[in-house]
Amino acid sequence: MAHLFKIISLIRASIFFLLNISQTHYYVEEIHRTTNTS
Repeated sequence: MAHLFKIISLIRASIFFLLNISQTHYYVEEIHRTTNTS
């Protein structure tokens, strides 16, 4: 049971990591867009 919990927490951590990367990428794209327009 503890092994299953460890796997679930690992999956949740990887999902959060991927979401964080995509969010940061989107934020960088927004900065480039605003600096190009100004």
